[in-house]
Amino acid sequence: EYMTFEGPGLNLVALDGEPTSRWHAVREAISQIDSIADHLPPEIPPAEMAIGYSGLSHEVFFYNDRDHVFLQQLRGLYRTLWPHNIPQDIVTPHGDWSAYKLVYLPNFAVLDEVAIARLRSVLEDPQGPRLIADGYFGTFAGKGHWSFRPPEGLHSLIDTRVADFDMINEADIRAGKNVLRTEFGEFPISHPASYSVLEPRGDMQAVAWIGDQVVGVRSPDARFTWFGISLAATGRTSVSGQPGYAASAGVVHPELASSLVGQADIHPWFDLEGDRLVALRRGTRQGGSLVFLLNVEPQTARTQVRPSWPIQTARDLLGAADLPVQDGAFSVEIPFGQVGVIHCTG
Repeated sequence: EYMTFEGPGLNLVALDGEPTSRWHAVREAISQIDSIADHLPPEIPPAEMAIGYSGLSHEVFFYNDRDHVFLQQLRGLYRTLWPHNIPQDIVTPHGDWSAYKLVYLPNFAVLDEVAIARLRSVLEDPQGPRLIADGYFGTFAGKGHWSFRPPEGLHSLIDTRVADFDMINEADIRAGKNVLRTEFGEFPISHPASYSVLEPRGDMQAVAWIGDQVVGVRSPDARFTWFGISLAATGRTSVSGQPGYAASAGVVHPELASSLVGQADIHPWFDLEGDRLVALRRGTRQGGSLVFLLNVEPQTARTQVRPSWPIQTARDLLGAADLPVQDGAFSVEIPFGQVGVIHCTG
């Protein structure tokens, strides 16, 4: 780009052709990639959970000038679980969901024939994944208009009706009428949010409330849970004294997120003690596993890493050093903005 103001700041060299700090950073990254070349390309182990993306639902939000809201809430659970080392895939109704333990459906609002068929196949399969839906689930028909009997095409399997729509506004927040009550605890909604009032029937169980209104239901076999409010509305700026993302960024409260995935028997692949790191597991053609450790905090991280699978050796590939392994764990020190790559064998 020769004329845009951001052009020079995105280039690897200055206007006079001399290298910038970005050039040196890219050169270092290429060198690091070369140093682990014998392990590449890595294999990505299958995730146990997935987040469902509905392009038609995204489109409806876009037409209502809520595109940014849809994207924030789509990323909400991912943002929460990513630093807790729980891998997640993104799926659409056109794919096969049978390999997952849990599929989360944020604002899966528009249900066309493809989406209805996929959801029915999951709900009718006793061995299929659990489903958690939230927000405007099933409130639009495939042609884009409001459903006359939500959830669209699924009322014979989900014995719950949308009785009304309401919202939490600034006055409710100031008055303390902004609390989502669940079996896992109470979670204040810290910014205005709309929600569906649900009316469970038959064997469907109420599991979440705002005031005296039901906003969450669950099927008797616990394989389907529906929240009438976006779970991303439960995020807040601080949890147990630890800094986190602002609620406006669209993040699910960590306690609520961990409880929901824990019900599906999904747990982190790593136990980390000390400073926070983001840990990823990848397979290697050399045998064993590669553990990528990302430090996104503005400080040096000193952390003990314990993989959930047994290991006997750990070698720091970028530092070219063997790390002592005690009781299945090893310790690392990683500066801010850097990555560690550890080859673990068992």
